[in-house]
Amino acid sequence: MTGFRPPQTIKGIINALPDKDGSWDAFRTVLKASKLQAVDPASPSSYNSGNVFGPSDLDIPHFIQEPIFKPRLSAREVTEILLADMLGHPKRFSVFPSRGKENDELAAAKIILDVFKPLHAGTGQGLWNVVSPRLSDKYVYPRRVKDMPKRKDLLRETDVSVNIMPFGSVADLHHDIGYGTATLAQGAKLWIFYPPTKENLDAASRAYTAPRGNRSRLSKSFKEMSNGIVFIQPQNTTVWVPPFCPHATLTLQTSILVGKELYAKRKFPQRLANGNLHLAWGRVNADKKAQESEAAELLAHLKSVLMTDEKVLHADTVRAWESGHGALKQMAGDGKHGLEGFAKVWDQCTKLWNECPLCKIHVGEGRGQESGRELRSTSFMTHFQKAHCGK
Repeated sequence: MTGFRPPQTIKGIINALPDKDGSWDAFRTVLKASKLQAVDPASPSSYNSGNVFGPSDLDIPHFIQEPIFKPRLSAREVTEILLADMLGHPKRFSVFPSRGKENDELAAAKIILDVFKPLHAGTGQGLWNVVSPRLSDKYVYPRRVKDMPKRKDLLRETDVSVNIMPFGSVADLHHDIGYGTATLAQGAKLWIFYPPTKENLDAASRAYTAPRGNRSRLSKSFKEMSNGIVFIQPQNTTVWVPPFCPHATLTLQTSILVGKELYAKRKFPQRLANGNLHLAWGRVNADKKAQESEAAELLAHLKSVLMTDEKVLHADTVRAWESGHGALKQMAGDGKHGLEGFAKVWDQCTKLWNECPLCKIHVGEGRGQESGRELRSTSFMTHFQKAHCGK
Protein backbone atom coordinates (compact mmCIF):
# COMPACT_ATOMS: atom_id res chain seq x y z
CA MET A 1 0.00 0.00 0.00
CA THR A 2 3.00 2.33 0.07
CA GLY A 3 2.28 5.26 -2.23
CA PHE A 4 -1.45 4.49 -2.26
CA ARG A 5 -3.59 7.61 -2.73
CA PRO A 6 -7.02 7.09 -1.17
CA PRO A 7 -10.03 8.23 -3.20
CA GLN A 8 -11.88 11.25 -1.80
CA THR A 9 -15.29 10.80 -3.40
CA ILE A 10 -18.08 8.40 -2.44
CA LYS A 11 -17.95 6.85 -5.91
CA GLY A 12 -14.19 6.39 -5.68
CA ILE A 13 -14.47 4.81 -2.23
CA ILE A 14 -17.21 2.44 -3.42
CA ASN A 15 -15.03 1.42 -6.35
CA ALA A 16 -12.16 0.76 -3.93
CA LEU A 17 -14.18 -1.84 -2.01
CA PRO A 18 -13.18 -5.43 -2.79
CA ASP A 19 -15.55 -7.55 -4.85
CA LYS A 20 -15.62 -10.55 -2.54
CA ASP A 21 -18.60 -12.88 -3.00
CA GLY A 22 -21.05 -10.06 -2.44
CA SER A 23 -20.08 -9.75 1.23
CA TRP A 24 -19.31 -6.05 0.81
CA ASP A 25 -22.68 -5.24 -0.76
CA ALA A 26 -24.16 -4.13 2.57
CA PHE A 27 -21.44 -1.52 2.95
CA ARG A 28 -21.88 -0.35 -0.62
CA THR A 29 -25.53 0.23 0.30
CA VAL A 30 -24.52 2.26 3.36
CA LEU A 31 -22.15 4.39 1.28
CA LYS A 32 -24.73 4.99 -1.44
CA ALA A 33 -27.77 5.66 0.73
CA SER A 34 -26.56 7.32 3.93
CA LYS A 35 -25.52 10.78 2.67
CA LEU A 36 -22.02 10.30 4.02
CA GLN A 37 -19.48 12.96 3.09
CA ALA A 38 -16.19 11.73 1.64
CA VAL A 39 -13.47 13.87 3.22
CA ASP A 40 -9.76 14.55 3.23
CA PRO A 41 -8.81 13.74 6.85
CA ALA A 42 -5.67 15.84 6.51
CA SER A 43 -7.91 18.97 6.44
CA PRO A 44 -10.36 18.60 9.36
CA SER A 45 -11.58 22.20 9.25
CA SER A 46 -13.08 21.53 5.80
CA TYR A 47 -15.72 19.12 7.14
CA ASN A 48 -16.61 20.51 10.58
CA SER A 49 -19.13 23.08 9.43
CA GLY A 50 -21.07 24.48 12.37
CA ASN A 51 -18.75 22.65 14.78
CA VAL A 52 -20.86 19.54 14.27
CA PHE A 53 -18.08 17.39 15.78
CA GLY A 54 -17.16 20.02 18.38
CA PRO A 55 -15.39 23.38 18.75
CA SER A 56 -11.84 22.03 19.05
CA ASP A 57 -9.62 20.27 16.51
CA LEU A 58 -9.36 17.54 19.15
CA ASP A 59 -13.08 16.87 18.65
CA ILE A 60 -12.70 16.10 14.92
CA PRO A 61 -11.54 12.77 13.43
CA HIS A 62 -8.46 13.54 11.31
CA PHE A 63 -4.99 12.41 10.28
CA ILE A 64 -2.07 13.19 12.59
CA GLN A 65 0.82 14.24 10.38
CA GLU A 66 3.64 13.13 12.66
CA PRO A 67 5.24 9.88 13.87
CA ILE A 68 3.69 8.25 16.92
CA PHE A 69 6.70 6.05 17.72
CA LYS A 70 10.29 7.01 18.35
CA PRO A 71 12.22 5.66 16.62
CA ARG A 72 9.91 5.05 13.65
CA LEU A 73 8.85 1.44 13.33
CA SER A 74 8.18 -0.65 10.24
CA ALA A 75 5.30 -3.11 10.08
CA ARG A 76 7.75 -5.97 10.60
CA GLU A 77 9.26 -4.29 13.67
CA VAL A 78 5.80 -3.72 15.15
CA THR A 79 4.94 -7.39 14.55
CA GLU A 80 8.19 -8.60 16.15
CA ILE A 81 7.63 -6.43 19.24
CA LEU A 82 4.02 -7.57 19.44
CA LEU A 83 4.97 -11.24 19.26
CA ALA A 84 7.60 -10.75 21.97
CA ASP A 85 4.97 -9.24 24.26
CA MET A 86 2.53 -12.07 23.53
CA LEU A 87 5.16 -14.67 24.40
CA GLY A 88 5.92 -12.83 27.64
CA HIS A 89 2.27 -12.29 28.57
CA PRO A 90 0.16 -15.01 26.88
CA LYS A 91 -3.13 -13.74 28.36
CA ARG A 92 -2.79 -10.23 26.95
CA PHE A 93 -4.81 -10.84 23.78
CA SER A 94 -8.27 -11.86 22.62
CA VAL A 95 -9.59 -13.37 19.41
CA PHE A 96 -12.98 -12.37 18.04
CA PRO A 97 -15.23 -14.13 17.46
CA SER A 98 -13.99 -16.56 20.11
CA ARG A 99 -14.23 -20.28 19.38
CA GLY A 100 -12.72 -21.70 22.55
CA LYS A 101 -9.33 -21.30 24.23
CA GLU A 102 -7.33 -23.80 22.17
CA ASN A 103 -8.89 -22.71 18.88
CA ASP A 104 -8.28 -19.05 19.71
CA GLU A 105 -4.61 -19.66 20.49
CA LEU A 106 -4.12 -21.45 17.16
CA ALA A 107 -6.10 -18.73 15.38
CA ALA A 108 -3.88 -16.03 16.92
CA ALA A 109 -0.77 -17.84 15.69
CA LYS A 110 -2.23 -18.20 12.18
CA ILE A 111 -3.28 -14.54 12.04
CA ILE A 112 0.26 -13.45 12.87
CA LEU A 113 1.77 -15.85 10.32
CA ASP A 114 -0.56 -14.48 7.63
CA VAL A 115 -0.18 -10.82 8.57
CA PHE A 116 1.83 -9.92 5.48
CA LYS A 117 -0.71 -11.40 3.05
CA PRO A 118 -2.75 -8.30 2.11
CA LEU A 119 -5.77 -10.13 0.67
CA HIS A 120 -5.83 -13.21 2.89
CA ALA A 121 -9.22 -13.40 4.63
CA GLY A 122 -8.42 -16.29 6.95
CA THR A 123 -11.19 -17.68 9.16
CA GLY A 124 -13.00 -14.39 9.68
CA GLN A 125 -11.48 -13.96 13.12
CA GLY A 126 -9.33 -11.01 14.14
CA LEU A 127 -6.67 -10.60 16.82
CA TRP A 128 -7.90 -7.87 19.17
CA ASN A 129 -6.44 -5.72 21.91
CA VAL A 130 -2.99 -7.24 22.26
CA VAL A 131 -1.48 -5.12 25.02
CA SER A 132 2.11 -4.19 24.22
CA PRO A 133 4.23 -2.63 26.99
CA ARG A 134 7.22 -2.48 24.65
CA LEU A 135 5.31 -0.38 22.11
CA SER A 136 4.02 1.78 24.97
CA ASP A 137 7.63 2.59 25.85
CA LYS A 138 8.21 3.86 22.31
CA TYR A 139 4.99 5.91 22.07
CA VAL A 140 5.32 9.67 21.53
CA TYR A 141 2.46 12.04 22.37
CA PRO A 142 1.08 13.99 19.39
CA ARG A 143 2.02 17.66 19.58
CA ARG A 144 -1.54 18.80 20.25
CA VAL A 145 -1.85 16.75 23.42
CA LYS A 146 1.72 16.36 24.64
CA ASP A 147 1.17 19.00 27.33
CA MET A 148 -1.90 17.17 28.69
CA PRO A 149 0.09 15.36 31.43
CA LYS A 150 2.00 18.56 32.31
CA ARG A 151 -1.24 20.51 32.75
CA LYS A 152 -2.61 17.59 34.76
CA ASP A 153 -5.51 17.29 32.32
CA LEU A 154 -4.84 13.58 31.89
CA LEU A 155 -7.01 11.27 34.00
CA ARG A 156 -5.67 8.02 32.59
CA GLU A 157 -3.86 6.61 29.59
CA THR A 158 -4.00 3.05 28.35
CA ASP A 159 -1.08 0.93 27.29
CA VAL A 160 -0.58 0.67 23.56
CA SER A 161 -2.59 -2.21 22.10
CA VAL A 162 -2.64 -3.79 18.66
CA ASN A 163 -5.39 -5.22 16.45
CA ILE A 164 -4.43 -7.49 13.56
CA MET A 165 -7.38 -7.68 11.19
CA PRO A 166 -7.39 -9.96 8.13
CA PHE A 167 -8.73 -8.71 4.82
CA GLY A 168 -12.49 -8.31 4.94
CA SER A 169 -12.73 -7.91 8.73
CA VAL A 170 -15.24 -5.44 10.14
CA ALA A 171 -15.25 -3.51 13.41
CA ASP A 172 -18.96 -2.78 13.60
CA LEU A 173 -20.48 0.45 14.93
CA HIS A 174 -19.05 1.36 18.34
CA HIS A 175 -17.66 4.33 20.28
CA ASP A 176 -14.55 5.07 22.32
CA ILE A 177 -14.52 6.82 25.70
CA GLY A 178 -11.11 8.50 25.53
CA TYR A 179 -9.18 10.32 22.84
CA GLY A 180 -7.56 7.68 20.66
CA THR A 181 -4.69 7.37 18.23
CA ALA A 182 -4.96 4.61 15.60
CA THR A 183 -1.74 4.09 13.65
CA LEU A 184 -1.89 1.79 10.64
CA ALA A 185 1.49 0.07 10.49
CA GLN A 186 0.29 -2.00 7.55
CA GLY A 187 -2.73 -2.30 5.29
CA ALA A 188 -5.68 -0.05 4.44
CA LYS A 189 -8.89 0.68 6.33
CA LEU A 190 -12.15 2.42 5.54
CA TRP A 191 -13.46 4.57 8.41
CA ILE A 192 -17.02 5.85 8.87
CA PHE A 193 -17.50 8.43 11.65
CA TYR A 194 -20.56 10.21 13.01
CA PRO A 195 -20.49 13.27 15.30
CA PRO A 196 -21.57 12.76 18.94
CA THR A 197 -24.97 14.45 18.65
CA LYS A 198 -27.84 13.28 20.84
CA GLU A 199 -29.63 11.86 17.81
CA ASN A 200 -26.60 9.88 16.67
CA LEU A 201 -25.82 8.55 20.16
CA ASP A 202 -29.45 7.55 20.67
CA ALA A 203 -29.35 5.70 17.34
CA ALA A 204 -26.11 3.97 18.36
CA SER A 205 -27.67 2.95 21.68
CA ARG A 206 -30.64 1.38 19.88
CA ALA A 207 -28.29 -0.40 17.49
CA TYR A 208 -26.29 -1.83 20.40
CA THR A 209 -29.35 -3.39 22.00
CA ALA A 210 -31.20 -4.52 18.85
CA PRO A 211 -31.30 -8.27 18.13
CA ARG A 212 -28.17 -9.28 16.25
CA GLY A 213 -29.72 -11.01 13.26
CA ASN A 214 -27.72 -11.10 10.02
CA ARG A 215 -27.32 -7.35 9.60
CA SER A 216 -24.54 -5.25 11.06
CA ARG A 217 -25.27 -2.52 13.61
CA LEU A 218 -24.18 0.03 11.01
CA SER A 219 -26.61 -1.35 8.42
CA LYS A 220 -29.44 -1.18 10.95
CA SER A 221 -28.83 2.37 12.12
CA PHE A 222 -27.26 4.45 9.34
CA LYS A 223 -30.61 5.87 8.17
CA GLU A 224 -31.15 7.32 11.66
CA MET A 225 -27.73 8.98 11.79
CA SER A 226 -26.57 12.21 10.18
CA ASN A 227 -23.51 14.29 9.26
CA GLY A 228 -21.33 11.21 8.85
CA ILE A 229 -17.94 11.27 7.15
CA VAL A 230 -15.99 8.53 5.40
CA PHE A 231 -12.37 8.14 4.29
CA ILE A 232 -9.75 5.49 3.59
CA GLN A 233 -6.68 5.29 5.82
CA PRO A 234 -3.51 4.15 4.02
CA GLN A 235 -0.45 2.54 5.57
CA ASN A 236 1.86 4.61 7.82
CA THR A 237 -0.82 7.11 8.86
CA THR A 238 -2.49 7.83 12.19
CA VAL A 239 -6.18 8.61 12.73
CA TRP A 240 -7.17 10.78 15.69
CA VAL A 241 -10.33 9.22 17.19
CA PRO A 242 -12.37 11.59 19.41
CA PRO A 243 -14.48 10.16 22.24
CA PHE A 244 -18.16 9.32 21.74
CA CYS A 245 -18.05 9.55 17.95
CA PRO A 246 -19.85 6.41 16.73
CA HIS A 247 -17.69 4.77 14.07
CA ALA A 248 -17.05 1.58 12.14
CA THR A 249 -14.04 0.31 10.20
CA LEU A 250 -13.72 -2.04 7.24
CA THR A 251 -10.39 -3.75 6.51
CA LEU A 252 -9.50 -3.35 2.83
CA GLN A 253 -6.10 -5.03 3.17
CA THR A 254 -4.81 -7.14 6.07
CA SER A 255 -3.92 -4.56 8.69
CA ILE A 256 -1.86 -3.98 11.80
CA LEU A 257 -3.52 -1.17 13.76
CA VAL A 258 -1.71 0.22 16.79
CA GLY A 259 -3.80 2.23 19.24
CA LYS A 260 -3.77 4.11 22.52
CA GLU A 261 -6.42 6.02 24.50
CA LEU A 262 -6.06 9.18 26.59
CA TYR A 263 -8.78 10.11 29.10
CA ALA A 264 -8.93 13.87 29.66
CA LYS A 265 -10.63 15.86 32.41
CA ARG A 266 -12.17 18.17 29.80
CA LYS A 267 -14.12 15.20 28.39
CA PHE A 268 -15.27 13.75 31.70
CA PRO A 269 -18.67 15.53 31.64
CA GLN A 270 -19.39 13.96 28.25
CA ARG A 271 -18.65 10.52 29.66
CA LEU A 272 -20.79 11.15 32.75
CA ALA A 273 -23.73 12.43 30.71
CA ASN A 274 -23.70 9.37 28.44
CA GLY A 275 -24.02 6.67 31.06
CA ASN A 276 -27.05 5.19 29.31
CA LEU A 277 -25.00 4.68 26.15
CA HIS A 278 -22.43 2.75 28.15
CA LEU A 279 -25.20 0.67 29.69
CA ALA A 280 -26.47 -0.19 26.21
CA TRP A 281 -22.98 -1.24 25.14
CA GLY A 282 -22.58 -3.26 28.34
CA ARG A 283 -25.78 -5.16 27.64
CA VAL A 284 -24.30 -6.18 24.29
CA ASN A 285 -21.32 -7.72 26.07
CA ALA A 286 -23.30 -8.95 29.11
CA ASP A 287 -20.36 -8.10 31.35
CA LYS A 288 -21.45 -7.07 34.85
CA LYS A 289 -17.86 -6.71 36.04
CA ALA A 290 -17.17 -4.25 33.23
CA GLN A 291 -20.14 -2.16 34.35
CA GLU A 292 -18.90 -2.13 37.94
CA SER A 293 -15.41 -1.21 36.73
CA GLU A 294 -16.87 1.66 34.71
CA ALA A 295 -18.70 2.98 37.80
CA ALA A 296 -15.52 2.71 39.90
CA GLU A 297 -13.49 4.65 37.35
CA LEU A 298 -16.20 7.30 37.00
CA LEU A 299 -16.11 7.75 40.76
CA ALA A 300 -12.33 8.19 40.82
CA HIS A 301 -12.38 10.56 37.86
CA LEU A 302 -15.21 12.62 39.36
CA LYS A 303 -13.05 13.26 42.40
CA SER A 304 -10.12 14.36 40.22
CA VAL A 305 -12.36 16.74 38.27
CA LEU A 306 -13.99 18.29 41.34
CA MET A 307 -10.58 18.86 42.95
CA THR A 308 -9.54 21.19 40.12
CA ASP A 309 -10.13 24.94 40.24
CA GLU A 310 -11.77 25.01 36.78
CA LYS A 311 -15.25 26.46 37.30
CA VAL A 312 -16.39 25.90 33.72
CA LEU A 313 -15.46 22.23 34.05
CA HIS A 314 -17.33 22.09 37.36
CA ALA A 315 -20.44 23.62 35.76
CA ASP A 316 -20.29 21.12 32.89
CA THR A 317 -19.96 18.29 35.41
CA VAL A 318 -23.01 19.42 37.40
CA ARG A 319 -25.00 19.65 34.15
CA ALA A 320 -23.81 16.19 33.10
CA TRP A 321 -24.79 14.77 36.48
CA GLU A 322 -28.38 15.95 35.99
CA SER A 323 -28.76 13.86 32.85
CA GLY A 324 -26.40 10.97 33.56
CA HIS A 325 -26.57 10.00 37.22
CA GLY A 326 -29.59 7.76 36.72
CA ALA A 327 -27.43 5.25 34.83
CA LEU A 328 -24.97 4.90 37.70
CA LYS A 329 -27.37 2.96 39.91
CA GLN A 330 -27.87 0.43 37.13
CA MET A 331 -24.12 0.13 36.64
CA ALA A 332 -23.11 -0.54 40.23
CA GLY A 333 -26.32 -1.00 42.23
CA ASP A 334 -26.03 -0.11 45.89
CA GLY A 335 -22.36 -1.01 46.29
CA LYS A 336 -19.54 1.32 47.24
CA HIS A 337 -19.46 2.64 43.68
CA GLY A 338 -23.20 3.32 43.64
CA LEU A 339 -24.97 6.63 44.17
CA GLU A 340 -24.06 6.74 47.86
CA GLY A 341 -20.38 6.60 46.99
CA PHE A 342 -20.80 9.39 44.45
CA ALA A 343 -22.68 11.51 47.00
CA LYS A 344 -19.75 11.18 49.41
CA VAL A 345 -17.32 12.40 46.75
CA TRP A 346 -19.52 15.37 45.87
CA ASP A 347 -19.79 16.24 49.56
CA GLN A 348 -16.07 15.87 50.31
CA CYS A 349 -14.90 17.87 47.31
CA THR A 350 -17.35 20.79 47.49
CA LYS A 351 -17.29 21.76 51.18
CA LEU A 352 -15.54 25.05 50.38
CA TRP A 353 -17.73 25.99 47.40
CA ASN A 354 -19.77 29.12 48.10
CA GLU A 355 -21.51 29.21 44.73
CA CYS A 356 -23.08 26.69 42.38
CA PRO A 357 -20.91 26.81 39.24
CA LEU A 358 -23.93 26.06 37.05
CA CYS A 359 -26.73 28.12 38.64
CA LYS A 360 -24.46 30.89 39.97
CA ILE A 361 -26.52 30.69 43.16
CA HIS A 362 -24.67 31.64 46.33
CA VAL A 363 -24.84 29.06 49.07
CA GLY A 364 -24.45 29.55 52.76
CA GLU A 365 -26.20 32.92 52.59
CA GLY A 366 -29.83 31.74 52.67
CA ARG A 367 -30.91 33.40 49.42
CA GLY A 368 -32.04 32.44 45.93
CA GLN A 369 -34.80 30.93 43.88
CA GLU A 370 -34.86 29.78 40.26
CA SER A 371 -37.66 28.36 38.09
CA GLY A 372 -39.82 27.72 41.11
CA ARG A 373 -37.22 25.47 42.75
CA GLU A 374 -36.25 26.31 46.32
CA LEU A 375 -32.50 26.87 46.25
CA ARG A 376 -31.96 28.37 49.69
CA SER A 377 -29.12 26.32 51.11
CA THR A 378 -26.60 26.34 53.90
CA SER A 379 -24.09 24.42 51.77
CA PHE A 380 -23.45 23.56 48.16
CA MET A 381 -24.32 19.93 48.83
CA THR A 382 -27.76 20.85 50.15
CA HIS A 383 -28.40 22.97 47.06
CA PHE A 384 -26.99 20.24 44.79
CA GLN A 385 -29.33 17.59 46.18
CA LYS A 386 -32.36 19.90 45.85
CA ALA A 387 -31.64 21.33 42.43
CA HIS A 388 -29.54 18.84 40.48
CA CYS A 389 -30.28 15.31 41.67
CA GLY A 390 -33.85 14.97 40.43
CA LYS A 391 -36.48 13.05 42.32
